[in-house]
Amino acid sequence: MKTIGGLIRVAVVEDHALVREGLVSLLREASDFEVVGAEASGDALLEVLATTPADVAVVDCFLGGGAQGPWLVKTLRQRWPALAILGVSQENALDVGERMVRAGASGFVSKSEGAETLRAAVRRVAEGRRWLEPLLVARLLEGWAGETSSGPEFADLSDREFEVLHLLGTGLGLDEIARRLGVSPRTIASHRENVRQKLQVPSSEEVARVARTWVRREFAVGRKAVWGE
Repeated sequence: MKTIGGLIRVAVVEDHALVREGLVSLLREASDFEVVGAEASGDALLEVLATTPADVAVVDCFLGGGAQGPWLVKTLRQRWPALAILGVSQENALDVGERMVRAGASGFVSKSEGAETLRAAVRRVAEGRRWLEPLLVARLLEGWAGETSSGPEFADLSDREFEVLHLLGTGLGLDEIARRLGVSPRTIASHRENVRQKLQVPSSEEVARVARTWVRREFAVGRKAVWGE
């Protein structure tokens, strides 16, 4: 474990203020953690880490309403290879959890877990080990064995296409998705068309239907995080 003075230095990125404050509070309740940053965006986290060393980054999978976590994990892994990364998200968010781990995260824990589970996960990844929930382990093993999980197969989607699919599933239109991601509606329409072709569905409307069905199933709508809510 790479620590200073026996403390595990943790940086947190979570765009919901209540959840972010809850995460920080839970970590500070333990004597072996030092929170060196608590940011609302991936860009802000990168700025902090450029000047402030950390042992573990706790990264929300869905920043700014989209599935930006895998992109941030890849960026962190490229810039700070020794940094341990723990992804956090809604319960049952297995598709994005799998993408986080494949992008380089050391572990993944759902926000429905309790404080001790969160702290245990941070300690474990700080030691250079992995923390994976049983359902995610099963999903990863299926992928390594060449098996497919139930429902639509999203493995061929790029991270940005996956992000667009998620935002479509939350009911947003092209203009709002474009605004959130800082690109043009035409670019979003192009991503949606790529998704349509890769999923082999007949229309944009069917892409939206698939996305809504997936979001309802995968993200356990109506469940609340236990940290800060």
